[in-house]
Amino acid sequence: MKTYYKVNIRLNGELFNRRSKREFDSLLFDIHDYVGLKSQITQQKKGCLYGKGL
Repeated sequence: MKTYYKVNIRLNGELFNRRSKREFDSLLFDIHDYVGLKSQITQQKKGCLYGKGL
């Protein structure tokens, strides 16, 4: 069973120049990376609970 957590992110500002767009893309990458790592850690913890440790 998967558990999903809702995350709300509010960004203020405008994306008129290349630097802003790069920073926004970098932020999106960091968010996806964090969510992926969080899910891996959660799965590893569940694996240890069920005797499927590392």
